[in-house]
Amino acid sequence: MLEGGAATTDGLISASGVMSYVYEKVAGDQYSHQTPHYGFVEGDGDFIFDTSILGKLLGPNDTSAASENKKGEENDVLINTSPQTAGTELEEEAIVETMKELLSEPSKKIKLNDFVERHIKIFLDKIDLRHFPAEGVGASNEEFFDRIKKYEESAHDIQRIAVLLTQWGTPDQLMLLKKILVRTSEVDRGSSGTILWLNLSWYPIQFLMYSAGIAAVAEQKYDALKVILETPVHLVPDTIGKELSINEIVSRRLSEISDSFKTISGHERHYVPRSEYLFKTLQPTLEDLLFLGRSYEEVFDKYEIFAAWSYVNQHFVIGGDARGPIGRFGWKSREPFGGKNLIPTIIEEAKRERESWKPLKAGFFGASFTRFVEISGAFNERLDKLNWF
Repeated sequence: MLEGGAATTDGLISASGVMSYVYEKVAGDQYSHQTPHYGFVEGDGDFIFDTSILGKLLGPNDTSAASENKKGEENDVLINTSPQTAGTELEEEAIVETMKELLSEPSKKIKLNDFVERHIKIFLDKIDLRHFPAEGVGASNEEFFDRIKKYEESAHDIQRIAVLLTQWGTPDQLMLLKKILVRTSEVDRGSSGTILWLNLSWYPIQFLMYSAGIAAVAEQKYDALKVILETPVHLVPDTIGKELSINEIVSRRLSEISDSFKTISGHERHYVPRSEYLFKTLQPTLEDLLFLGRSYEEVFDKYEIFAAWSYVNQHFVIGGDARGPIGRFGWKSREPFGGKNLIPTIIEEAKRERESWKPLKAGFFGASFTRFVEISGAFNERLDKLNWF
């Protein structure tokens, strides 16, 4: 690492440079089992490991550390700080700051709309069939992981836009979040090809749904969460002539390839490898944007619980099967396996607040406390029947 990987173009190796290098490599390495937390603290300076560049302070023939020019003035050397993520950080900062400015000023409604739509178009171009063909590409484990990372890279900017729309957007501005989801669902995926690639083509939208959904739960913006989970889409053949929620369609498609995520290093023995992979992958970006700290795991699990309940609510009838997507919270529902089981806590909160409960006021479960009790109870019964253990 200190042999050049963390150095600037001038050869400078600093503490912040090393940490930035480690943060980027650990967060992006498929073999890493860590989820790093890191941020720059700007102000007083930095610790420099390699000071060879400071030799420029000395004259060409000087060897004395006290060397100064004849007027007694010290020489200065202008150096650049760590560049490992400088390019992307500057681009991220521009997008984030632009979004915050546009979201905060109602008079810039048109500019906000244009800005978001432009990035939607860029994103759709990056993930269309030309770049991710469903035919003529072997379904190897390496190609599977490579596609996932390319999808994530393609979603880099729109992910941040979706999170900020969720975090700061007004009810009117949330319509742009809905537009991101609907337009992404309509991208050309092809009508034939390898089943793995056809199903994986829905991964980018789930990546965005998780990112924005976690922001919604963290900010207790259940109106935004309802948009994220229950926006209706009309697709053939998935919807067979009717509208289904985007959560239902995406969950169906990706559940068919859940075991493929076990081919990713570190997830071979996980009960819910896709959920575990997203948990690790999303943390660095969401930590930077939302500053969740240790609450990240709880917020992540809570999002998945609501996604499951929302899915069940679409078609559940009393006495029927309460099938829904099960995430990390599934194994936490069994006491010997450890981890905090949030489901009882959420249900108790709902019982205390009843019709005043924020998710019901946002329209979840038809705004009916009785319906929520039916859904959550039936889903708990399904969790009790899991044959994982």
